[in-house]
Amino acid sequence: MTSLAVISARTAIIAIFLGALLVQVLILPMFIEEAIYIHPEVAHLAIPYRCAVTAGLIGLQMALICFWILASKLRRRTIYQVSSLHWFSIAICAAAAATLLVLGLGIHLLAFIGAGGPGVAFAVAGGAALGGAATCLLVALRGMLVSRIRKLTA
Repeated sequence: MTSLAVISARTAIIAIFLGALLVQVLILPMFIEEAIYIHPEVAHLAIPYRCAVTAGLIGLQMALICFWILASKLRRRTIYQVSSLHWFSIAICAAAAATLLVLGLGIHLLAFIGAGGPGVAFAVAGGAALGGAATCLLVALRGMLVSRIRKLTA
């Protein structure tokens, strides 16, 4: 992997990581406060929803840390080691968990609470589709890495 590609990947990882941190610390509390002000009948859901969203963001951040480590392994040309599989597995689990949290929160909000509307439905569907696609891609890449490691060690 070229230096420019590694720098670009790391820049993107840092930007996404910091964006998720900004959402956790500043935007989510303000959003919840505003939602409670507008809809006081859902105030009892503020803490569980905040915990679930924060857990999803932590899953995203865990995956980003794994990508950082894997990019470093690519740069050093040590990606074809068994230790790389561990980082892929963590990223897969984190992406799958975050996707399930998005889907679960969306279903709960739309079907059980009866709040939200078409915008929320599209956001949930888009988030679940994106997370599912990312998880499937990571599983496929991990499978390719397993195949390559087996070929190199045989």
